Amino acid sequence: MSAVADPVSHLLDTLRSVLQQAFPAGEWQYSEQHEMMSPSEFSALISRLPHIALAWTGWRSDGTGQRNYKGALNFRIWIVVKHPELKGRLRGDPRGPGLYASAIRAAQLLHGRLIKDFGSVALTSIAPAYAEGFAGEHLALAVIEGGVMTTLGDAGGIVAGLPDFTGLAVDWELARQTGSATAPDAEDDITLPGATG
Repeated sequence: MSAVADPVSHLLDTLRSVLQQAFPAGEWQYSEQHEMMSPSEFSALISRLPHIALAWTGWRSDGTGQRNYKGALNFRIWIVVKHPELKGRLRGDPRGPGLYASAIRAAQLLHGRLIKDFGSVALTSIAPAYAEGFAGEHLALAVIEGGVMTTLGDAGGIVAGLPDFTGLAVDWELARQTGSATAPDAEDDITLPGATG
């Protein structure tokens, strides 16, 4: 069972940390995106290259969970490279990374990776991609998809110990009708510990 309060953020943060072993943050740009990017979002992404973007794409139940939600927590990774020469965008050279080696190296780093107290990464697809209207002749794009089979539940009492801000949505929806909510109402101002006005 996942022992973290926010499995989605934990997964994306871990994937990024693993990728940075071979794709250093100083040389590669990183971002977190929505599953489906708008044209303007994608345009902003390819303005900073080479780039690795990560997204959560869902959490599909396997139908076996009773008290806990069990299934594949899925993600998508975009790898975008650009090279001054057309042939260099695929194979790369000392002047810039190529798509093939970048995508395969990322897959080697991630597939089978055990995330402690969480689950193992299983890739489901590694493929080149094309973004109509954006892909110039020196730009190349790959998409890697995968997931981690994990479980969501509160057998360990995680939710009870969450900071107010993290637990607000649950408190509002489950307790406000009975008058037992401990968090502020959704329309109230919230002052977080350590915040300055």
